[in-house]
Amino acid sequence: MIQDFRKKSSRLLHFIIIAAAFLSLSCEQLPEADFYESSGIVSIDARSLGDQNNWRSETYFTSVSMVSYEDTLASSVTLTFPFFIRRPGTYTIWTLSRQADSDPEQNYLPLRVMDANNFLLENFRLELNESHELEWLNRDTRTGEPITVHFEQPGHYSVIFESQGRSGYLVDKLHLSLENARRPSGMGFPETNVPGGDPVLAKREQRKVIPPAWAFGVMMGGYADQQEVTEQIRRMEEGGFPVDAYWIARKSAEEESSGLIASAGHYQTGDEYPDLKALWEFMRQRNIKPGLVLRGNSAEISQFDEETADQFRSLVDPFFDDGLAFLKLDTPADISLIRTAFEASLESGFQPESRGFTLSHPHQLHKPEFKEYPATWTGRSVSSWSHPVFPDFERNMMGGLRENIEMAANPRLSTYEVPFLSHNVGGYHLLDDSGSVSDELFIRWVQFASFNTMMQIFTSPDNESANLPYNFSEEVQEQFRKYTHLRNRLFPYIYSLAHLVRPAGVKPVRGDGDHTTQFRLGNSLLIAPVYEEGAREREVYLPEGIWYDYWDGTRYDGGQYITAEAPLKKIPVYVQAGAIIPYRQESRNILSGSNEQLTIEVYGGDRGTFRLYEDDGVSTRYQVGEFTTTAFRYFEHPDFYTFTIGRMVREYEGQASEKELLLKFKFVDEPSLITAEEEPLEKGEGPGQWRYNAETRTLYISWVQPNEQKTDFYMAR
Repeated sequence: MIQDFRKKSSRLLHFIIIAAAFLSLSCEQLPEADFYESSGIVSIDARSLGDQNNWRSETYFTSVSMVSYEDTLASSVTLTFPFFIRRPGTYTIWTLSRQADSDPEQNYLPLRVMDANNFLLENFRLELNESHELEWLNRDTRTGEPITVHFEQPGHYSVIFESQGRSGYLVDKLHLSLENARRPSGMGFPETNVPGGDPVLAKREQRKVIPPAWAFGVMMGGYADQQEVTEQIRRMEEGGFPVDAYWIARKSAEEESSGLIASAGHYQTGDEYPDLKALWEFMRQRNIKPGLVLRGNSAEISQFDEETADQFRSLVDPFFDDGLAFLKLDTPADISLIRTAFEASLESGFQPESRGFTLSHPHQLHKPEFKEYPATWTGRSVSSWSHPVFPDFERNMMGGLRENIEMAANPRLSTYEVPFLSHNVGGYHLLDDSGSVSDELFIRWVQFASFNTMMQIFTSPDNESANLPYNFSEEVQEQFRKYTHLRNRLFPYIYSLAHLVRPAGVKPVRGDGDHTTQFRLGNSLLIAPVYEEGAREREVYLPEGIWYDYWDGTRYDGGQYITAEAPLKKIPVYVQAGAIIPYRQESRNILSGSNEQLTIEVYGGDRGTFRLYEDDGVSTRYQVGEFTTTAFRYFEHPDFYTFTIGRMVREYEGQASEKELLLKFKFVDEPSLITAEEEPLEKGEGPGQWRYNAETRTLYISWVQPNEQKTDFYMAR
């Protein structure tokens, strides 16, 4: 008893010491500073510093950055970031910047680290990238090593960038990380301008809105009049090509610079669209959501005030009352415009509880509010394998296939900030006089887009094929059907990943920052698009673990590079052992299908979990808790393996009371016994029965799962 008392006393004393230390830290009085190290992070937006010397704030692509202007006579040409370090240690310095000079010998930005007494601690030459895209950089040109600095004691410090009087340098954000424990991605973390905060938690808690279910299907649009739009949709249906949304864009070029208000008014003239209400109804009957493209000019956007917003709403609201579902804003839009357009779709008179949807350019990513008005597309991409002069503002060209893959997959690029990012499949601009994109390029782009968070098809009026699959060869049509139908079936998986954006701040598409042309879709799937003309193989890095080729089941050990075979009909895709992936039955489009019948594929070789998320897909009621989750868990032991289906948690209006499931366990041994809730199952193909394919090592169990039931399956080896 005395020994137990001593143990309890020791634990209590330990707790008191920890609590006292915590209170001491929390009550610590820190010196006044503009920015602080918080949780091992210093994060500062350059635009918060205000204009300094020859540095001025300027809108650039995805943000508002500080840009240097030529001033060889200035006494000071520096940009200074001051901060207070609370926890001494070694910090890695990251800078969100871009190329300043095409000459590699000159493409660097000098910086130095100073203490409170203006004593030089370190100086570096930041190696800038080779593109115009904002990217997180941290290499020193002289050593090739990451830029790090050791702060021996708490105190005030500063990082100072030196423009040398030259123009063209750009700094958007500074990030310091203790022991490089938190590398920045996208637009980085919120500013650490108050002591004791947690920037990681602050970013995770930023408000996000989830797009409606149909937006995760296949969206498309075209420069077509009313008759041509209906003909395109009919031909897509006849060819077995999914269409979930279609936006119309006027064929007339007069609206290019006429402004948003005039652009909206042009649709009301009746020349190209004599009966828009009938067109919306034509789409509605097919579960296709209709949209409009609106274009503005810079002068109008810069003066988008409350009066302009009211005028804008007076023009677009009647469209929504007649059945319009969303707007695509093909203009560098401010948050105020995006908000107004989104609210118009949200308050639709035709569908009062609409979730709302807009598509806009990625020009306001430094404002976290943009995540409240999904979604974003990369801009007018180029029908080419690569267009490294990117972004090309002079010709309004936003990269080729490779660059668009990297915009989605590379955490070091600012566009990675976008949870729901799409691009023009096949490209918008044609660089030659061919009149169309090649079959090979279109197939490779479709393959990539089918595994991206969002998929949309749109191109310039100069493209004779309009990037419509039925205008290509039979081979292209076959591949388009294959990959878009697979995307349709993967909807339960993709939609469940999309909803992790809200509670966890985790995107569906995830890159590692080291392999910028491959990405993971969730934790289970690794996607490696082919982005080089004529390539029939590519290098792929497999992370640690066991992986299977998605198409033929070949098993690989992770932690290595492999050469993946990639004939034109195949995009390299790998599945991690332990993966649990739900598929629905194939349907014409997302809204025509349901989750009432699902195939659950489980990959043997390791344990795994997955949480299926469901809601009504169209309203905002998910924001007040009207949704369901169902947990799945797989476990392996040398003598047995188990699978658990949890009870459905929560509910939403219109949900089915049960699901018909086909459980498909891949790469597992044939069981000698299977029980469900300790009741033996018989062999067969009916509900509650099982069968085994020895050739593929696949176990099938047919099962009906009531919502309120938890089911444990036991498979003895």
